[in-house]
Amino acid sequence: MMKIAIFLLVAFVASSNAWSMNPRWADWFSFPAWKRAVTNESLPLHESECVFFRAEGVLGCVNVDRRVVECPAVMNMTELDQSMFSSFIVGIDSSLSFDSVSKFSLYPSLSEYPYYLVSKMGLRGIPIEFCLHDQVDLPVFGLRVTESSCFAQLLDMARKCGSDNVVTLRSFEIEKPTAIQFTHLFVV
Repeated sequence: MMKIAIFLLVAFVASSNAWSMNPRWADWFSFPAWKRAVTNESLPLHESECVFFRAEGVLGCVNVDRRVVECPAVMNMTELDQSMFSSFIVGIDSSLSFDSVSKFSLYPSLSEYPYYLVSKMGLRGIPIEFCLHDQVDLPVFGLRVTESSCFAQLLDMARKCGSDNVVTLRSFEIEKPTAIQFTHLFVV
């Protein structure tokens, strides 16, 4: 009996950690269900959000005006334990503007650490970077939108959101870096 209880506990923890997601989206594992929910006028939207649906290979983003952009995308987290990330901030360095960027930085939040980290760090002594982009040969971790025209819609959405939402990131540097947040990204 004890073996069964331990097995069920391990299975539950493993399955809940494997879905790095916002608890609000835990019941919506498909893109169509998410899209119906965010376009429903009765659900209040206070900020833009993006969700990457692994099964469908779709990145869905919605802004506060309920404009939905859906893009085919692929995730590259090779060699990383994906369960260590609870969510990402999609944004840019605070010294830039959305008018001048061709990719977004992804600032990860670890499941066991409630703060967002810088997008560039070291992994086993090798520098890595997390990005949301549309370039085929960009050697980074994150999401690649496979249609450039769709990525252009995301850039347009970010430009319309403005640059008011500045967040402080965690790093090993003495001076804490900041980023301009476009949206949150959850992976289901």
